[in-house]
Formats: sequence, C-alpha cells, structure tokens
Amino acid sequence: MKKKILALFVTFLTAALLTVPVMGKQLPAKKFEVTLTVESILIPDPASAHFADHNIVHNKGMSIGNVTLIIPGEDDYTGPDNNMYATWSGTSWWTDMPTYDPEARNVIRTKLVFTFTGGTFEGVGHIKSIGLPPFPQFESYAEYRYILQGTGEFKGQTLKLSYAGANPVVALSGTLIKPK
Repeated sequence: MKKKILALFVTFLTAALLTVPVMGKQLPAKKFEVTLTVESILIPDPASAHFADHNIVHNKGMSIGNVTLIIPGEDDYTGPDNNMYATWSGTSWWTDMPTYDPEARNVIRTKLVFTFTGGTFEGVGHIKSIGLPPFPQFESYAEYRYILQGTGEFKGQTLKLSYAGANPVVALSGTLIKPK
C-alpha cells in the first residue's frame, strides 16, 4: 500500500513538473549599425549661470533641432520639425576667464528625446569637450555618449550612440539593439 501511495505521489509530482514551462536560452538580440544625423542649436539659460571659485562655471539650458536615424537597408526615420529636444546641465573649467576660451574643459549631462513617426527614443547623454564650441575661431574637440530607450514602435529597443572628434557634430554613429 505504501509503495502504491509513493508511486502515485511520484507520478503526480512528475506530471506537475512536466507542465511547468522550462526556461530556455534567451535568443540574442539583433544589432544594427546606425547613424544619427543632427542639426541642433544650444540655448543656454543665462539666469542659471553660476561662477564658482577657481574659474569654474556651472550652467544649464536646452537644445532643439532635427535628427534623422539612418539604418542601412531600411527607410530613414525622420519626424516633425524640431524632433530633438534636450535639457542639459554642465560645468566648465576656464583657463582665461571671462574671455571665450579655446582651452576650457567642459562636462555636460543631458536628457534627450528623439521623436520619430511611430515612436520616440528617450535617454541620457554625457558630453566632454575642450574649447567652447561652436565658435568658428576655435578648434574644439568633443566626445558624445548617448544611451536611449525606445517607446511606441521602438518599444524594447536600445539606441547607443557616440561621437569623438571636432565640433560641430553632424552625425553620431552607434548600435540599435532590437530584441528578438
């Protein structure tokens, strides 16, 4: 009798375990090399400028402009006019205050929204630059790093962009990660 109860128990336990879905290996995401063209204007907020000791300046503002996401083999993603909006805050270390300074070091943190037909990408960015762009009399150097998450048609997708070189920045390159 005990063997029958034990066998019955093992049978029910086995059946119960077989009905539980087995977590399989997650499929790798698809990665696409992309380019994002940028036409934007930086609008500092003069009321937020704060001059600290040792030639340090803190400031914030916004940027607006147009971006186009280019994925090889697909139509370009565009949106309405001014489909890029960003708020930023930054810190600059000047070597020759208060004149414009080609040797200034700048660190900017930004929150971005790119709006395309069908969805948006929203995220954060980090910019480091030398010089105060975009003044044509100065050669300036910048490094941009953006990570954005998709919404709408782009839900679940991640857009990672970067740029390193002279200002002004006209295109960032990176990877669009789409889950399978």
